[in-house]
Parts: sequence; C-alpha cells; structure tokens
Amino acid sequence: MRADSPEPRSHVREGALARASRCAAPRFRLARDGVLAQNTRMRRPLSRLAHVPVALLATLAWAAGCASNSTPERSFATRAEAQQGGGFDTGWLPDPLVPPSGRNIRARRDLHSNRLWARFEFQGTDRGPLGQGCSRIGQEQLRLPASETRGIGWWPEMLRSDPGVAVQQFEIYACGADARLAVHRSLDTAFYWRAR
Repeated sequence: MRADSPEPRSHVREGALARASRCAAPRFRLARDGVLAQNTRMRRPLSRLAHVPVALLATLAWAAGCASNSTPERSFATRAEAQQGGGFDTGWLPDPLVPPSGRNIRARRDLHSNRLWARFEFQGTDRGPLGQGCSRIGQEQLRLPASETRGIGWWPEMLRSDPGVAVQQFEIYACGADARLAVHRSLDTAFYWRAR
C-alpha cells in the first residue's frame, strides 16, 4: 500500500468491537508526508469524558464553600479576647453565661436561621454562677441539637441524640425559650446552643 493512498475503511458494524477499538490504545497511521501520525479520531470519546471529573470537582468545591460560609465559626483564647473581638456584641456568644475565667471559646453560627452553638472552658471556682439567670431542667424538657451539630467536630456526641445520657453527664439549664446550657459534671467545660 502506498503512503498517499487512503486508508481502507472497516466494514465492522457499530457494536462492542467497534466501541472497544475506539477506546483502545492510540493507533498510528502513515501520513501523506511519510511521517507517522497519531490517529486522533479514536481519542475523541475519551477526551470529552476527561472534563466530567473536573466539572464535578469544581461543583463540589463550590457547594462546600457555600455551606461553610453560611455557618462560620469563630474561636477566642480567652473571654477578654472575645470581648475585644466583638464576640458578645454581635451575638456570637452569650455574654452573661461565659464567666471571667472563660477560655478556649469556640462558636459556630448559622447565619440563615440564627442558630448558635458554643463551647468554653472555665475555672472550677466559676462553676457555681454559671447557670444564673437560667433554670435547671431534666430529661423530659430537653431537646438536643442532633443532626444540626454533625459538622461541628468539637461538639460532644453525648449532646447529640440521647437526653438520658446527656443528663447523666451534664447539668442542663434552660436559658429562655430556645437556649440551653450544658455544664459537664466532672470537667470544667460548658456547651451552649440556641435554636433561634
């Protein structure tokens, strides 16, 4: 066969064999100028599919960015730092509940629903006044923020689903109609959540 003659066409019907040959390793043909050239016609179906994972990853990254923007999180080393950073003025933290010794303060807020979850540690001497202005409640009045806290790594599992386990480990207080304070019985750590 001469170099300038056209390639013979295959008479194979469109089927599994024809599809497999298109997806096979690249084939080379002898070009008119006598140089081997890659037959690019066989690579087109794969090159179109190569963009699908990139588009999917871009969409997932965009969605993750939007989700984290609607529930931002803030951290403060001490209560004084939270005061200076506007944590109490902007509604990020419950001012009367975080004692002067408050430290390792973390808060997450849902900007759409105004829900709030917070955690702080304190000195043992501040344990007594923690629940002032709130009333102690039992298991029957307790509604835990179950699935709402799944993305919050610092939120304890004991405060997600079972009120019976929660009241064994925490002293629970109602601070208004929609807010709760949970003070751990043996650790100097408290958790606060507000439904609205």
